[in-house]
Amino acid sequence: MTASQALLQDVDAKAQGLRSASSAPTLCASSSSAPIAARLEEMIALDQVIRSFVMKVGALPSAQQADTMSALGARMRAVDLAHTEELKAFIALKGWPTRSEYGARAAHNAWLLVQHADHDLAIQQQVLAMMEPLLKTGEVLKSCYAYLWDRVATNRGAEQRYGTQGRCVSKGVWEPHPMEAPEQLEQRRALMGLCSMADYKARFKTLCA
Repeated sequence: MTASQALLQDVDAKAQGLRSASSAPTLCASSSSAPIAARLEEMIALDQVIRSFVMKVGALPSAQQADTMSALGARMRAVDLAHTEELKAFIALKGWPTRSEYGARAAHNAWLLVQHADHDLAIQQQVLAMMEPLLKTGEVLKSCYAYLWDRVATNRGAEQRYGTQGRCVSKGVWEPHPMEAPEQLEQRRALMGLCSMADYKARFKTLCA
C-alpha cells in the first residue's frame, strides 16, 4: 500500500466512523433546538475531519501529492454538497439558526457550513442577506459576517472588503485576494472584530508549507 492509499484509507475510516456514530437526525427532523444543535455538531465534525487531512498531503512523496489532493477534494465536495442541501432545507423551513435560540456554537457551525458551500453561491448570498439585520441584535458575530461577505465577493469575482480570503503565494507566505480601498482595510477589520492584517498573515506561516 502506498502512502497515498494509506492516507485515503485513514480519512475514509474516520469519516465512516463519524457517520456510524451519528445519533442526530437531519436538521429538519426535529422542532427543538438541542437535536438541531447536535446535528450541526456532527456535520461540522465530518466537515473538519476530511479537511484536516489536506495538511498531511505535503508529507507524501511528491509524485503522489496531486492525485491524493484530487481524491481528497472529491471527498470534500461530496460532503459539502450533502451538507449544503440539508442546511438549505432547514433554512427554508425555519430561517437562519440564531445564537439565542440554538446556541453560539450551533450558529457558528451553521455559518461555517455556508462558508464552505462555494459550489452554491446563491445560498451564500441568501445567508449573507439574512445575517445582515441580525448584526444589530448580536445574533450574528461581526467576524462571521465579514468572512462570508468576503467569500461571496471573491466567489463573484469582485473585490473583497475585509481581506479574509487569499492564497499561499510561496512557502510561509499568504496574500489576500484583491480588495476595495486597501488603505482603509485596518479600520474595516477593527470594526468587525478582526485582528490586524499582519497578525492574520502570520497565522498562515505554517499552513503555507
